[in-house]
Amino acid sequence: MTSAKPLPAPHRTLLVVLATIPSFDCLVNQLNNAFQISFGPLSLLQVLRGDVVVVFMVVTAWSLLRDRSGVRRIPLPAVAALLLIGMAITKEFVLTGALSMQVLAPTGR
Repeated sequence: MTSAKPLPAPHRTLLVVLATIPSFDCLVNQLNNAFQISFGPLSLLQVLRGDVVVVFMVVTAWSLLRDRSGVRRIPLPAVAALLLIGMAITKEFVLTGALSMQVLAPTGR
């Protein structure tokens, strides 16, 4: 009988961390609903989700800069979605002169 070897995963730790994000978000959502913690005009959930998005973008940029062959694997719809979000945020900034969380939250979703 042969033993099955696990498939190699080049970034196993990164995959595990990314897989825990939904559980972490659920836990923070429950804490936010129970205790209504806020940091100025932002809730705990908004602050932590913003941090997760920034960390995710930094890790993605770092991995793409380290391995340039991965750039061709980014699908065109993903690039188009980022450009549309950028255009919506730029439009809001040009029209109002500021960026408010009431506009950024729905745009990011």
